[in-house]
Amino acid sequence: MLAWSFSQLSQYRTCAKRWYHYFIAKDFKEPENDNMRWGFQVHAAMAARIEDNKALPDTMPYEKWIDWVFTNDDCDIGVEQKMAITEEFEPCAYFSKTKPVWFRTVLDVVKQRDGVARIVDWKTGRVPENPLKRAEAEQQLWLSATVMFAHFSKLQLVRTHLVYLQEDTPGHTAHRDVIRSDLPALWQEVTPTLARMQHALDKSEFPPNPSGLCKRHCAVASCPYYGKGSR
Repeated sequence: MLAWSFSQLSQYRTCAKRWYHYFIAKDFKEPENDNMRWGFQVHAAMAARIEDNKALPDTMPYEKWIDWVFTNDDCDIGVEQKMAITEEFEPCAYFSKTKPVWFRTVLDVVKQRDGVARIVDWKTGRVPENPLKRAEAEQQLWLSATVMFAHFSKLQLVRTHLVYLQEDTPGHTAHRDVIRSDLPALWQEVTPTLARMQHALDKSEFPPNPSGLCKRHCAVASCPYYGKGSR
């Protein structure tokens, strides 16, 4: 059975062969670039600021977002929350040894009060010019809302916020409210891709999808398009 995260789903959509080598065979590792390293640093600093009151570095002018997070600070607040569900949408531990983990997610910020939750995903870059890329980021949060509903039976509403730190301002984030009755339609958006991923595993079929990313942004040296791309 496939155990997956949204990162896996995104990689599969880009290239099945790269997904296989990065996540299944694990014989190649995605190379880190400056943007990725900066993203890791920002997420760690924001979590430490919220959880441990550790000052943000001068290079991260994001204190306004800390104030925003602590608005209505009688809420329960968590950071870097690792959560998972089974294929039957039952709650389980992120690395459960007693239940078959199916979907994993990590939530940057979670706030809860009176049956309502707010989940926040920090984005360190700018809003993607490609609307499909932005829609994909929003989709990740909607699926994370499913995990919240599975783990908290009294939860009635999950407010999802996609925050582009370089562009958004508090009160003007990309957000959407999700209720339990929304979940079937949201999952219908990804189940065809999940079925193709499972089929690929069952048949050991991982065709490459050559593109401009092959030239400088892929580590799978065994691929015939490595360093070449589609041209």
